[in-house]
Amino acid sequence: MTTSQINFIANDGRELLLKNVNYDIKLNGLIAKTAIKQHYLNPYDTNIEAIYTFPLASNAILLNIELKINDKVLKGVIKEKSEAEADYEEAIDEGNRAIMVEKNSDGIFTINIANLLPQDEIVITLEYIELLEWRQNQVKFSLPTTIAPKYGNPAKLNLDETTEPAVSFLAENFFSLNMRVFGVLANSDISAPSHQIKVSKKENQTLITIEKEYMDKDIVFTFKTDKKRDKRSFALIGKDFNGYAAIASFYPTFQIYTPKPKSVTFVIDCSGSMDGISIQKAKIALSKALGLLRKNDTFNIIKFGTHNEALFEKEVLAIEKNIKIAQKMVDSLRADMGGTEMESALNSAYAKHNEFNENNAYLFLITDGQIYDRNSVIESAKKSKMSHFIVGVGYASDDAFLSKIAKETNGAYENIDPNEKMDDYILNLFKKIDTPKALNINVNWNIKPKFEYFPNVVFDGETLYVYALFEQKPTGNVTLSYKLENGNEYKCSVGLKEKAEESVPSVISKIVIAKKIEEISALFKTEIDWYYANKESSQLKEIINLSTKYQLFSKLTNYILVDNIEDFQKPVNLPKMYRVKSMMSEKSINMSMSCCCFENESESSYEAPRFLRKHTYSYDMLDFIEKFDYLILLDIWYQKFHRLPRKKSELLAAGFDSETVETFKTENFREEIKLFAIKLYKDCDNLEFSEEFTIYMEKLLLKNRLVQF
Repeated sequence: MTTSQINFIANDGRELLLKNVNYDIKLNGLIAKTAIKQHYLNPYDTNIEAIYTFPLASNAILLNIELKINDKVLKGVIKEKSEAEADYEEAIDEGNRAIMVEKNSDGIFTINIANLLPQDEIVITLEYIELLEWRQNQVKFSLPTTIAPKYGNPAKLNLDETTEPAVSFLAENFFSLNMRVFGVLANSDISAPSHQIKVSKKENQTLITIEKEYMDKDIVFTFKTDKKRDKRSFALIGKDFNGYAAIASFYPTFQIYTPKPKSVTFVIDCSGSMDGISIQKAKIALSKALGLLRKNDTFNIIKFGTHNEALFEKEVLAIEKNIKIAQKMVDSLRADMGGTEMESALNSAYAKHNEFNENNAYLFLITDGQIYDRNSVIESAKKSKMSHFIVGVGYASDDAFLSKIAKETNGAYENIDPNEKMDDYILNLFKKIDTPKALNINVNWNIKPKFEYFPNVVFDGETLYVYALFEQKPTGNVTLSYKLENGNEYKCSVGLKEKAEESVPSVISKIVIAKKIEEISALFKTEIDWYYANKESSQLKEIINLSTKYQLFSKLTNYILVDNIEDFQKPVNLPKMYRVKSMMSEKSINMSMSCCCFENESESSYEAPRFLRKHTYSYDMLDFIEKFDYLILLDIWYQKFHRLPRKKSELLAAGFDSETVETFKTENFREEIKLFAIKLYKDCDNLEFSEEFTIYMEKLLLKNRLVQF
């Protein structure tokens, strides 16, 4: 492959900067340990800096990162953020390789790889652990692979022009997966609604594999069993620097209870990002939920996008007449309400709740959660004092954000893959809504912990985790006790078991400390709180000290690794920056199905991109293209040639259908195509395109207005 060919491929997002990703997972009971191997290659004839923003599980605790280049394996360290950034810049200036990893927010990380030399091929392995949960007789395990486009300002998630996720319609990133399952889940009914899997048995373990697949949607596994209920609780102890750490996992169950009348405000996302399968699943979810209301319950529906609309002026009884009115609204729902102004919609729901002072009130939110401004939404939800029960829909819903809203409001969250049935999930959420609230939750370790955390809510048949630190080693049983508001009292106990680990701190200790860092960080609710915090405050110091001592990520720490390059190999120039492009999520692809590829001027043709190949469209003959799709084609053209097409032949090469091309009067039509592009851009003013193309179109629009004036 020649350099010019390499550059052509890279410019269109089909470069091999990220060759492939491998997942190696060990699932033992509810503890999942994952190693992600990212394979990078520099295909250019100069040194580069590759920047890749990618997702991890929302509750992932990174334990280790290592770099392998040729036969050399290197490990770095977690440092205070400004110190790590200084080390990174110094390494670049001195011509050395450097790797820096930053946690932008829950579930979103950025990796920077500087001075990757021509043809350098490296493997970066990220090892993390997460705790899974029982939901009745099912455990779900998800691996996010792509970050769907979000609404709003990226700075709200600590992202800037270089760390904001770069996506491309033409990128084709691949992964493979191997999973070993032990313990209570090894003999369960295993399925993957998102992907094709191979399942085999070997001695006391179950093996799951996925061969080469696209990274365009979350990987979702479900494990179902109605057996071994006595094995669903556990308690583990691990050594700490000065003492011990412990986690206890309980599986509480309730007796039969009589639900009280309730008030439910349904809030449904009808923004543009919900187009396609997401809005269809949302409609099904809302329809199922309406069918579970009782006649003495009250309800209302608020749909939202750029603005929001309520079905009724105030909540009404769930009698047949009102349910029929609501069902008509559900049937007419479309993802056509513009941007995702979620906070405004939720505040409308809170205001109606306060105005009519409904008792036993709940908020039922159905959305993909794709917004940048998470913090203000979460804070408003907490102040509302309404428990939020949330359904995340789509191929790449924002689990980190939506699950946090549910947690902070003592509610619950369910992520539903588009290939899964809604019924059980909606039924379980309503069961939680009807569950009597737990009072006086208490955990007895036999000795007093110096740090302890457990949630404020207990649900029937769902995992509850408790985290604790001790000066002395706890022994015997740990007991969870709680009393429901209906007067019923419950207790459940599990025996403590020490993990056989020589390392200090142990993995158990790191899990508990990560929870402690999370709780301290929660004191700083917004970016402004962090920015204006006293740099000498005890909370900030404790976050930095714990993060560096236990080598854990936080908002105040980064991972840094420097690899010295031999003097004769050191690059002369500073590295050229390249943002590694992720694939568009399956949802985003469905939104723009008709978008297509164009031919390279120096080549007769090349293979159409993956999202086009999987459907029946041809990239040189399309029967129908929407206005949005035309603008996408112009955007793609502009990113390659930095101008609009000038001839009919160029429009045909770009993928426009011949009927549209013939509407232009002359072969050379510079002014015509400008007016055509301006009209399309004005019609699609609520959609986002590449920054360069947006600036170019705004200039065209301004120039056209001045000419008209």
